[in-house]
Amino acid sequence: MFYPNKRSNLIKFFALMAILTFVFVSCGDSSSGDPTGPGGDDKTVTIPAQSGTPSAGIAGSALYYATTENIADGKAGTVTWYASSAGTSVSAKPAGLNDPTINTVSNTAYFTLITTAATPAGTYYFRVTIDGTQSNVGILTVSAAKTITIPAQSGTLTAGTAGNAIYYTTTANIADGKSGTVTWYTTLDGTSAAAKPAGLNDPTINTVSNTAYFTLITTAATPAGTYYFRVTIDGTHSNVGILTIL
Repeated sequence: MFYPNKRSNLIKFFALMAILTFVFVSCGDSSSGDPTGPGGDDKTVTIPAQSGTPSAGIAGSALYYATTENIADGKAGTVTWYASSAGTSVSAKPAGLNDPTINTVSNTAYFTLITTAATPAGTYYFRVTIDGTQSNVGILTVSAAKTITIPAQSGTLTAGTAGNAIYYTTTANIADGKSGTVTWYTTLDGTSAAAKPAGLNDPTINTVSNTAYFTLITTAATPAGTYYFRVTIDGTHSNVGILTIL
């Protein structure tokens, strides 16, 4: 037997259940508690490899072209340091390092880590947190100190006569092919710059296998005296070298 009222009620019942199920699922999704940004998408902060490698013993910097997703412009970031690449055990910030300014602009959050002469060589690990979202573990590498050592001159020079003095200079942690320049000073402390002695050449200096040999060539116009200089290669200054002309 056909009961039109019962069929109509069943249709209404199932329609109501479908509506309630949709509302329940929708509410559940919106209250899931996931870290999301505008539009409900996940927020991310990504730290790439550093650009530029500072060296111990001198000031330097490393730039990070960090990117973000679904984080509003103007959100500031902070850096937390860790003992290992796992990024779980917090550690102290390396000595002599700055606290960088980090702000999001158009899905970027570029920042610079600046070292000083007090920052030791090593590999350091950190995360950046922006708007409650942590980045992957970033890495800062500070290379071993670069050095340039000027020995005593090899060869005796006499005023009024052309001659040459060789310097068997050594380097450490400076790449092959790096060229050097000479700066002259008034005294052995190497603080007050002076003019190059008359009649003296500008030597060619290049690093090869931790050496940077060069020759200073005098002419008859180079006067007797004791002269002081430093060599600079790849941003690193040597000790004060001495040129003696009798």
